[in-house]
Amino acid sequence: MGAESGLPFNSAIRCYKNDTLHTPETPDVIPGMVTVAMPVPSQVSVQDEIQLPSQEAVHQSAMRYFEEVHSIYWLYSSEKFYSKLEETYRMPHQKLTASWSCSLYSILAIANNGSPYPDGPQYNASPNEYLLCAKSLILSVCDEGSLDSVKAMILLATAMQSHGFSNAAYLYSGLAVQIACSMGLHCDKYCISYGGVEKEHARRTWWALFMFDQDLSLRLGRPSAIEDSSNPPLPSERASRTHLYHFFSHPTCLLTYILQILPSGPYSPPSYLASYVTLCKLARNVRSELYKSPTLLGQQLKMKIVDGVMTALQDWADTLPPHLNFSAPAAPFFRRPIAALHLKYHSIQLLICRPFLFYSLLCRKQSPGSAKLQGAEKFSAICLDSSERMLGILQTMVADGLHSRQIALDFYYALDILQVFLSEFAVTKAEKQLESIRQSMKVLQSIGSAGCGEKMISEVHFQLMEWGVLSNSSNTLDSLQGLDTLFPALHSVSDFYDLGISIDDAPNAMFPDIDTSTDLVGEAMMRDILQGPVQ
Repeated sequence: MGAESGLPFNSAIRCYKNDTLHTPETPDVIPGMVTVAMPVPSQVSVQDEIQLPSQEAVHQSAMRYFEEVHSIYWLYSSEKFYSKLEETYRMPHQKLTASWSCSLYSILAIANNGSPYPDGPQYNASPNEYLLCAKSLILSVCDEGSLDSVKAMILLATAMQSHGFSNAAYLYSGLAVQIACSMGLHCDKYCISYGGVEKEHARRTWWALFMFDQDLSLRLGRPSAIEDSSNPPLPSERASRTHLYHFFSHPTCLLTYILQILPSGPYSPPSYLASYVTLCKLARNVRSELYKSPTLLGQQLKMKIVDGVMTALQDWADTLPPHLNFSAPAAPFFRRPIAALHLKYHSIQLLICRPFLFYSLLCRKQSPGSAKLQGAEKFSAICLDSSERMLGILQTMVADGLHSRQIALDFYYALDILQVFLSEFAVTKAEKQLESIRQSMKVLQSIGSAGCGEKMISEVHFQLMEWGVLSNSSNTLDSLQGLDTLFPALHSVSDFYDLGISIDDAPNAMFPDIDTSTDLVGEAMMRDILQGPVQ
């Protein structure tokens, strides 16, 4: 796992307790965040046993999917999707393609994952069973090898990540890339005979896959499945003045004009796709320049490289269209993707500055006043500022109901900033950082009450108990009202001794059916990034 993943930084911070950095006996193997075991395959074909629920139920799940997931990763024209859904139920005896069935089962698995609908229609299976149905169709989806196959694999990967199966999500995302490349999406050679509209759909699908692949591979610290050389044109979102003039001068070219416009729909604002893709490319460059190259080549990180990526990131912010500013008025469905765009921007700043923050943490304890510490302070301050801004965005999302419990994106952002605030609190013991920790935990509680976060929030709680931020002997627990109701059986670290469980075995005791160990390099990995630390 690469150092660019948030897990090595999180693990390094977790090792810093009581003003001391505790190095594990085996430093190359440290506890990772929670992963869960895959469901046991059914002996009988789940696909034959579980039919799709009522049209009302699927429609309700689709609405949640479009609002929370599709608004970030565009896969379907909403009009085309709902028309196809109506046709599916209007002609029940018509044989559905494996890709379409897999997509519907994946959407049901995503939208119903741990967050039931109040007074909604009844579902004929659990989210986990819908996930198994989607998974059982993988071979048939690959055999079809169509654009719908790519969409189905992206949706299945999203569902896997939503249920906590990150490794499986990474595998299926890579499979989606292979299917897309086999059809020429990576070089814009997708079936020209289908026409311009279908080609625009193919471009949007490719770039949605690119965004998902980059986000997932960055989160896991693993190589992206898409090569840097794959760079087809972005889909056109509006006609230029030249196209308008050409249309009005030549009315027979109506079709040509229409093909220049393929609206992103009611869930994604104009220019969102291009802006997010640019951020993904910037993040990819940061991974290469700051993490991979210096570490692999045994070189010191040069400050001009850091300044270069920071300048490129600032240029993106300076050229962002005004309607995509977080404070700008926006349509209700546009607010979530705009918020996600700014969370992505600040998360890249964290990606750049986190190693400096960790180095600053070590220097302030071991070599206060050193010249190297002064060089790291600037980027540490940027890291803290970005974390505070991300916290403000997440709080707004929670207050306005814009957050999602169905996908891991929001939870991971909140987890990232919590670790940053903990690292600063380790040195300053300031009330400001403690308050930021409280607020971050409240956000995590809101997002992690269902879905992917529900499987990980107990480990976060355990970390805070290790740090002494949550305990019966402090007043901090009282200020985090409601957190103790999530964990009624565990109120302090001493409870583990009452149960006869050692602190070292506590994570395994809390999650007996969950694999909590991963081959990672934590504190040592963060040190390697900043050899010297910079020139």
